[in-house]
Amino acid sequence: MGLNSDLGHGWRLEDKVYSNRYYNHQQYNNGTSITPTSATDKLNSYRKYGDNLTVTQESKWGVLRVGFLV
Repeated sequence: MGLNSDLGHGWRLEDKVYSNRYYNHQQYNNGTSITPTSATDKLNSYRKYGDNLTVTQESKWGVLRVGFLV
């Protein structure tokens, strides 16, 4: 989801909200007993939320771009 706004006089505001999810589940040795040589279930998982805010100003001298990442 994002917001893109022209503030006038060469200024522009751009704001983007994001969500990212990683999930990895693996099973080894589908047996029901665990022995010293058997593997176990493994689960890697995370969810990340964030926001990217960019303010840009365009002029005859160039482009000034500043931002903030949460």
